[in-house]
Amino acid sequence: MRQPVLAALAVVALPLLAARGGAQSAEPSDGAMLGIGRTTNARGLADYELTLIRQDGARLLYEAHPKGQPSATFVARAVALSR
Repeated sequence: MRQPVLAALAVVALPLLAARGGAQSAEPSDGAMLGIGRTTNARGLADYELTLIRQDGARLLYEAHPKGQPSATFVARAVALSR
């Protein structure tokens, strides 16, 4: 798997995240894409989740780091630029 897979994922993911209030993501760089989602209320920050999508050799990994919960890593079963 090469960088174009992560770049192609960004083309789909970044506009979707931009449409959601409170979610932001950075362009892929050095084989990784970072994101953050947050929920606020009248008292301030209520919840958040940091995410990392990265390439590990031939694998594509999604790491979730939610507030107050253990981190989890999910491995893509299949990755393709088209079907």
